[in-house]
Amino acid sequence: MEVFTVQDIILFVGIGCFGGFLAGLLGVGGGVVFGPAILIILKRWNIPDEILFPLTFGTSLFIIIFTSLSAVIKHQISKSIIWKAVFIMSVFSMLGVLVGVIVVVHSPANILQRLYGLLLFFASYRILKHLTAAEDREPVFNIAYLAVCGFIIGIISSTFGVGGGIVGVPLMILILRFPVKNIAGTSSGIILFTSIAGVIRYVMVGFENSLIPDGSFGFVNIKIALPFMAGAVIFAPAGAYLNGKTKTKLLRIIFALFLISMGVKLIFF
Repeated sequence: MEVFTVQDIILFVGIGCFGGFLAGLLGVGGGVVFGPAILIILKRWNIPDEILFPLTFGTSLFIIIFTSLSAVIKHQISKSIIWKAVFIMSVFSMLGVLVGVIVVVHSPANILQRLYGLLLFFASYRILKHLTAAEDREPVFNIAYLAVCGFIIGIISSTFGVGGGIVGVPLMILILRFPVKNIAGTSSGIILFTSIAGVIRYVMVGFENSLIPDGSFGFVNIKIALPFMAGAVIFAPAGAYLNGKTKTKLLRIIFALFLISMGVKLIFF
C-alpha cells in the first residue's frame, strides 16, 4: 500500500474541488470526476481485479453523499428542490441500487471497465448537448413515471459509482418536464438518498472480503475519500450558487473532453 505524498493530497483535494463544483453546478453528483480518479489510484496500488470496480464505485458514492448534501443545502435556500419528486423517485432508486451492486460484484472487471468507458462517452455527449427544459410544458408527477425514472437512476448510480444525475437530469428534462430552475436541486436531492443506499450496500457486500486494502470499510476506502471530500464539500455550494447565473460553455467543453479521454483509455487501453 502506497503512502500519499503531499503532492498526492493536493491533487486529490483539487479533483474534489472540481467534482464538487460540477456537482453543485450541473446536479450530476460528481461521480464522473471522482470515479476515474479513484480507479487510477487503485490501479496504482495494484488492487486485484476482483474488487477493483466495487471499491472504486463504493468509494465514489461515499464522496458523493457529502457533495450532494452540500449542494442540497444550498439549493434548498433558494427553494429550487421539488421534494415530492425527490422522495418518490428516491424510494425506487434505492431498489435500483440493490440490482446495480449485485451486477458490479458478479461482473468481470474487463467488462465493467468497457461499460464504464461507454458511460463516460454518454456523459460527455449529454454535457456537450446541454439539454434545456421547456418552461411552457406542464411537469409530470405521475407516480409510474417517477418510479421508472427513479429505478433507472438507482441502477446506473450503483453500477457505475455515479450519483445518477448523468441520466437523471435528462430524464427530468425529457420525460418529467421539470422547470430548469428545479432540475439541479431536485437531482441533487435524489442523488443524496441514492448514494446513501449505494454506500450501505457496498459496505455490506464487501465487509468480509479479505482482499480489501487498509483504510477500507467494506468496498469504501476512507483513506482515498477524505481528501476528495475536503475539496468537494467546500466547492459544491459554489457550483450550486452559480447554477443558472453564469454561462458554463467553456467548462462543459473542457469537462466533456476529459470524459472522452478517460472513456478512450478505459475501452481501448
